[in-house]
Amino acid sequence: MHTYLSESSIDQVAHDRAAFAGVSLHNAELLRDQIEASEKANKAFLHHVASLYDINKLDVFLRFSDGNYT
Repeated sequence: MHTYLSESSIDQVAHDRAAFAGVSLHNAELLRDQIEASEKANKAFLHHVASLYDINKLDVFLRFSDGNYT
């Protein structure tokens, strides 16, 4: 996922995410929900080395309920 986000433009990420359906959409939602639950349990679970630009692309990809990964 890190490689995909770092190598893709934000427009490509948005396009790819908009095309999700069925199992792909469900899996993206499960990943998002797991990240949100982990953040609520302990913010230290979200330690990462991605750039702010790539984190923004992750927000676009996973569509967090508050609009932000962190």
